[in-house]
Amino acid sequence: MGKWRVERGLDRPILWGGLCLILMSLVMGSACSQEEDASSQPSASSKGRDVKKEMDSASRVAPIKPGALTESSQKQLGLDSSTDLGHGGAIWYLETEEQSARCAQSMACKQSGLCAQVSLKQRGSLKPLDIKCIALSRQLCLDSTECQHRGHCTPFQGRCVAQSDLDCFQSQRCKSYGLCNIKGDRCVAKSDQDCKRSVACTDFQACSHRAGLCVNQADLVKECAYGCVKVEIGCFCHPDPPSVSPRSGYEPACLTQCQKSGGCVLSERGCTPRNRADCESSELCKTAGLCEFNKGRCIGTDRGCATSLQCSLAGLCSLHAGRCVATLEDDCLSSRGCAEQEMCQFKSDLPLSGERAHSKPAPVDQGVNPEVRSGYCVRAKQPTDCQDKCRRLGQCEEFDGACLAISTARCRASEICKKYGHCTPKNGRCIAKWASDCQRSLNCKQIGRCTAKNGRCMK
Repeated sequence: MGKWRVERGLDRPILWGGLCLILMSLVMGSACSQEEDASSQPSASSKGRDVKKEMDSASRVAPIKPGALTESSQKQLGLDSSTDLGHGGAIWYLETEEQSARCAQSMACKQSGLCAQVSLKQRGSLKPLDIKCIALSRQLCLDSTECQHRGHCTPFQGRCVAQSDLDCFQSQRCKSYGLCNIKGDRCVAKSDQDCKRSVACTDFQACSHRAGLCVNQADLVKECAYGCVKVEIGCFCHPDPPSVSPRSGYEPACLTQCQKSGGCVLSERGCTPRNRADCESSELCKTAGLCEFNKGRCIGTDRGCATSLQCSLAGLCSLHAGRCVATLEDDCLSSRGCAEQEMCQFKSDLPLSGERAHSKPAPVDQGVNPEVRSGYCVRAKQPTDCQDKCRRLGQCEEFDGACLAISTARCRASEICKKYGHCTPKNGRCIAKWASDCQRSLNCKQIGRCTAKNGRCMK
């Protein structure tokens, strides 16, 4: 039987071996030898065959039959043990197709391939203690919306995930955004060539790859708009930034500077602020924490950083060398960037761009504490799935490609609760909502962060 070859630009494989046999019988054998020579070269087709081998080996895993699940089957489906869930002695059951109607008719089935039902029951009881919808077969994943859009086409631990370049290549995101290669469990752009083949390049000139995404080259050098901060993936924006309007009494020539940096009146140095109120009403106060008036200019403070968009978006919550930086892993874990862009890992301070490498040293009146560890938040090198995020962050439930925290019990069992006091679920994350959350944490005992404020534990 001939080999299956997957060509880029085609939606289905071509049976080249069968084609060669026909050509040999009708014309001559040269076509086949040429095809064999071509197939020996590195190409997307050879990558496709390697992927198929991996998929074939994965498909040889023995199918799981309805009924009580063994311990190995539970692990294969990514299910927590009954003991871990507080129901010692209970058993997970895989329901029959008829009994799985609740999952099969759900939006999660259509969208994410979660069409089979498992139920946690005590022996001899028909009433389930817990019900979960899972992806049981590749066909369920292939039929899902997330396979078509995101490349989540392979079942793994009860979910549909992207596991191969083929999964990514056949997705709409490859055609639209150039996300055609697998990295960890995500589809990413690995080269400018991926981007140049995409609709994003044709329509929006997003033809350059950076941090796994296709971006417009102009966006890499231009300043972020108000409400956005510059991070490793480009400009990351708040969905509803606070409104800003210039203070009364500004000089017309300084309108733009007044709104942006608080410089509302003309002086020998150009447009400068008059007082603290000018600084606090500016965009740079809201975005970068430059809210304090000092000797005719607006400077940063710890309070300004802690209340800035840089803090909530990117974890840059403490003043160091005149700018807002991250000083703790907790800064990163508490940010929207962690929840929405996976920028959860603290990294010591290195230049993000040429502008930081050539920035001037901080003024003396914005002194530097050499003992403060400064840095910023980045994506982890190895992307994590919900199982890892569940253990670390309490974000155990997957929805629309994101891991969400919805269970108080799982938040309290997570590392972020034990160390930082983030023990209560809110908006998909575990946060420090109550003083009791903070008081049970290691940070409370060790460094006195025992009061809950703005979702974090503070001194």
